[in-house]
Amino acid sequence: MVGKTEEALSRIVAQIGEIHSIVHDIANPAQEQASGLEAVNTAVTQMDQFTQQNAAVVEESTAAARNLAGEMQQLTTLVAQFDVDGGGRGRCPSILDRTNGQKPHSEPPSKLKGMAKEFEEANPYQGQRSGRSGPQTS
Repeated sequence: MVGKTEEALSRIVAQIGEIHSIVHDIANPAQEQASGLEAVNTAVTQMDQFTQQNAAVVEESTAAARNLAGEMQQLTTLVAQFDVDGGGRGRCPSILDRTNGQKPHSEPPSKLKGMAKEFEEANPYQGQRSGRSGPQTS
């Protein structure tokens, strides 16, 4: 009887060893899956943060664009007061009032010519008047 008990206990120990091996084989992939899910979770969290940052940048850019559009409209309104192309579309009433309704001379007085030349030389972004663009180097 002791021999049979010993044999039964040996089979139980062997089966426990097999169960342990099976549980170990299940636990390793589960740990790997948990690590993989953690990496995916980290990536999703980062994507969410970037999406929120991008949304904030888009909101700021939209506000800046609207502000710039409003400023552009104001500038367009102000510039429209001047007759810059001789077409008579817009006029500056203060100049016409001072000249008794006549257009001022197209050429500035010599003093203003000198001041204009000084301004052009000091202004590095005078591209449209001189035909050059960008800053000038000395």
